Amino acid sequence: MEDRFTLIANLAFAILKETYIHLHLPRKVDSFGSLQTFISGVASMLANIENAVGIDAGIAQRLAALEAGEESVAAAIDETLSIPITNGKGTFTTPKKTTFWVRITGTGTVTAPQNGTWSVKVVDLVADRTVFEGSGIGPNQPVDFSYKTGFTAQLQASGTWSEGGDTTLKLHIQAST
Repeated sequence: MEDRFTLIANLAFAILKETYIHLHLPRKVDSFGSLQTFISGVASMLANIENAVGIDAGIAQRLAALEAGEESVAAAIDETLSIPITNGKGTFTTPKKTTFWVRITGTGTVTAPQNGTWSVKVVDLVADRTVFEGSGIGPNQPVDFSYKTGFTAQLQASGTWSEGGDTTLKLHIQAST
């Protein structure tokens, strides 16, 4: 039993030593005594990565709860976006949000103005992917969409009005995750 433990410990040590070469940590792992320094370096590096991608303690706890199945990211969206349109064109951009790879499924409906048709494109700026694109969309005509986000998402909706004037596009969104 002890020989098996020694073999596993030596294998783990070799993997950690090889990992050091790829991670370029400040101190080389050459003994079990410096293993604590190595682990501290890895923890520091992970903290730097978390800060760079915007993971705080609250998000880390939520991710752990999601992974354990203790929490759900289910949410309902029922709101109307108001997009200023100048010379027939306008854009609305949401703030960047942590979305945890959820699928958003729903319907968008132009509720105002009541004349003309619309070409609408919604893009996830973080993933550089199109969420929805359609043209000839009339007032009160529901349009279905489904989109799986990444860890974060920032959506940008652009609209072009067939009437070409100034107005406010009212786009009612009903969706769930």
